Amino acid sequence: MEVDFRTTKADYQAFYTYYFFRRNIGWRILIIVVGGLWIGAFRNSDQPFYIGTYLLHALIAAVVIALLYVVPYGAAVLRLIRQTKASGVTERSFIITLNPDGFSVLSPGVDAKFWRWESVKTSDSGGGYVFILLFNRRVHLIPRHFFLSENDADNFTGFIRNGIEKVRRNSDRSRKLRARRLRWWGLVGFVPNFGVIAGLILFFKGIFQFKDRWLVVIGVADVLFTVVFWFVFTRWEMNSGTFTVLWTKMSQDQVNSLFRDIEFYKIQHGAYPDSLSQIARLLDKNVWIADPLQNRRPGGKVTNFFYEKVGDKYWLFSIGPDHTPFTKDDIFPQLEPADTAKFGLLLRR
Repeated sequence: MEVDFRTTKADYQAFYTYYFFRRNIGWRILIIVVGGLWIGAFRNSDQPFYIGTYLLHALIAAVVIALLYVVPYGAAVLRLIRQTKASGVTERSFIITLNPDGFSVLSPGVDAKFWRWESVKTSDSGGGYVFILLFNRRVHLIPRHFFLSENDADNFTGFIRNGIEKVRRNSDRSRKLRARRLRWWGLVGFVPNFGVIAGLILFFKGIFQFKDRWLVVIGVADVLFTVVFWFVFTRWEMNSGTFTVLWTKMSQDQVNSLFRDIEFYKIQHGAYPDSLSQIARLLDKNVWIADPLQNRRPGGKVTNFFYEKVGDKYWLFSIGPDHTPFTKDDIFPQLEPADTAKFGLLLRR
């Protein structure tokens, strides 16, 4: 089987656009969108959720993922420009002849080459071209209109694929072997978050490419590991004594700072605020009114420090680890005993 054709620099540029962007465009968009939304959700557990911030982080993550597709395209185009500049040729004629052991390539002014099927990584058709991709990254590109018919183009691709499968022995056996080697990537699943990406890749490859149930199982297990890990870690973080001490210290520091803001508010406005949100709205600076100890769980409802105005006095404290006000674990602002009469803060006696 033989085909006589001609390719130009424009053909390769059009093919690279198809290969790196248009090919599997649905999956690429899905990965960009889902990956952006997933990565954008990462935040510190003590930070409240803001939809604007989340969407901004998701957009940045999506752009970064999209760049992973753009970089290989840019590298291929750069190689094409360098090769064209070095040879000074933008159009060249070829004759590719297929035989049972491989295919030969003839081109005027260039030494003939013969590539065995072992050298071919894959061959396929799309974007108006039949392409042969070698393991050394060389691409032989054949515009489909140089074939006598669409059927000839498909037969040409099928002949190459049969040759590849022949040297790789039985195609089913080869697929199973590659799937078995790919299972080791499941160990990435023991790395939280990154394991989700690895799990999704193995899951879809197991279904669509290799049809291997173990890849599907490993992929699901990788995703579930991250989910279970963060569930257990969050529960442990919320209940462990070490983390409770750390969050308690943080709440103590925050309530001390908030106490000073409330007293400054009275100096400016002549009375204590009716609510903590009133301070955050009227004071010309950032005032943190959320209780870190109560907001350890990400994605939960934001709970502020307990505040209640009582005449010209007020209550201000964290409701503590038991989440109940006016109990022994409440966290009050720290004051010197001699200073308690100077301010309106009510303290438990």
